[in-house]
Amino acid sequence: MMTYIVIAVIVILLVGIVVINVFQQQRQKQEAERRQEFAKQKAIIDETEALLPIAGQMPISSNLVAMLYGRLAEALQAAARLSGGKDSSLKSRSEDAVNQQKQALQSYRASDDNLRLPDNEQQMVQLLQAVKLLIAVLRTEFNKGKVDADTFRMESAFLDRIRLKINVEGLISRGVSAKIIKQLGSARQFLNKAKQLAAPHAHQDNYLRAKLGEIQQHLDEINANNSNLPPAKPPKKEGEPQQPDDMDLLFSPKKKW
Repeated sequence: MMTYIVIAVIVILLVGIVVINVFQQQRQKQEAERRQEFAKQKAIIDETEALLPIAGQMPISSNLVAMLYGRLAEALQAAARLSGGKDSSLKSRSEDAVNQQKQALQSYRASDDNLRLPDNEQQMVQLLQAVKLLIAVLRTEFNKGKVDADTFRMESAFLDRIRLKINVEGLISRGVSAKIIKQLGSARQFLNKAKQLAAPHAHQDNYLRAKLGEIQQHLDEINANNSNLPPAKPPKKEGEPQQPDDMDLLFSPKKKW
C-alpha cells in the first residue's frame, strides 16, 4: 500500500513539474511577444515623431497631417497598454496626438504644389527621404482602412509630384556643378536626364516648365562651348516607363564619368 502511495506522489509531482514548466514557457512566450510588439510600436512612434517636423516644413494637406497624428496616437495608445501603465507619459502623449489630429481635421488645408526646395544637397536628401517615408506611411494607412480611396489617390499624386521636382532639381544641380568644373559629358548626362523627367509633366506645371527652360539654356551653353562632344542620347519618348526609384540614386556619392 505504501508503495502505491509513494508512486502516486511521484506521479503527482512529475505532473506538477510539467504543468509548471508549460506555464512558465507560456509566460515567457507571451512576454517575448509583448516586448516584440512594444518595440514595433516604439519604432512607429519614433518614426512618426521624426517625420512630423520635416513634414511640417512642406505644404502638405491637413489630411496628411491628421493621418500622421492619428498614426502616432494609435501607436502611443498601444504602447501604453503594453507597458502596463509603467510609463505614464505615453497616455498623455497619446491624448495630445489625438487633440492635434482633431485640430488638423477642423482646419482643412489642401496640398500646395508651390514647394520651395532647399538650396543645399543635404537638405534635399532629407526632404526626399521624408517624401518617400510619407508615401510609404500613406500606403500603409490606406491598406489599414485609415485613409479613404479618394484621399489616397489625391495625396499620392501630390507626393509623387514633389518627389519628381526634388529629383529634377537634384539632377540640374549635379549638371550645373559638373559644367562649372568642365566635366561637360557628365553635365550633359545629368541635364538630359532632368529634361527627360520634367518634359512629360511640364504642360501642367509652371515650375517644371521654368526648369525645362533653365535646362535647355545650360545645354545650349555646353553645346556652344564644346562642339566636339559626342551627341547626347535622345530622351525617351513620352509614354515609356520611368523609373523614379533609380532617380533617387542621384543623391548617392558623385561619380566621375
